[in-house]
Amino acid sequence: MATLAPALLSAALTIAGLVLFGLAPREKVPVGLHLEESFPFVFMQLSLCAVGAAVAWRQPRNPIGWLLSAGGLAAGVEFLAAGYMTYGLLSEGGL
Repeated sequence: MATLAPALLSAALTIAGLVLFGLAPREKVPVGLHLEESFPFVFMQLSLCAVGAAVAWRQPRNPIGWLLSAGGLAAGVEFLAAGYMTYGLLSEGGL
């Protein structure tokens, strides 16, 4: 279960970031921060976590799996922070 924890946490952070991006008023969001423009990054981030979890699950002593999982987890934290920033700055009344 410990090998799946980074992937599950990253998925939860990504979903929370997507929700925050979706809640931001569309007319105020600058180019490059729209929800549909972030899907390639979401795919990359979830792929990193999935491959990292698969490698770490099959070979727990292999550092590559853990590095891929950590990279996906860091991308999930960044995605949540970007969604939080977008929603907080552009919504009426902030957070």
